[in-house]
Amino acid sequence: MVDLDAEDTLNDLRLLSVAIRELERRAARRRELPPELFADAAWCILLDLFICEHQGFVIGLSTGFKRWHLSEATAVRYIAALIQANLVSRVHGVMLPAQVALQLTDYGRLALKRVLAAHA
Repeated sequence: MVDLDAEDTLNDLRLLSVAIRELERRAARRRELPPELFADAAWCILLDLFICEHQGFVIGLSTGFKRWHLSEATAVRYIAALIQANLVSRVHGVMLPAQVALQLTDYGRLALKRVLAAHA
């Protein structure tokens, strides 16, 4: 009998690896090329949220825009668009309810997995 949970876990690890490599490629391009030549901030945000989710931590907007190499205003604009598209949601912290974290929605996670699987 096939262990479907183990198979899903292996598939998720493979997709996580694809996401990490994609962010590494983007970082290399950012070091060498002007950002307007490869700018796709929404994709970077989605990849980072996917990776963080699998590594067991969450990102707040206050730290996210630095991680994504975006101005705070630009990050807010992209996050609003991702929320509007039902790809990302805001979650209030348990310990500090005033802090807002970002996470992929179920729809966003599934869409991202499909894209990553196509690149695996």
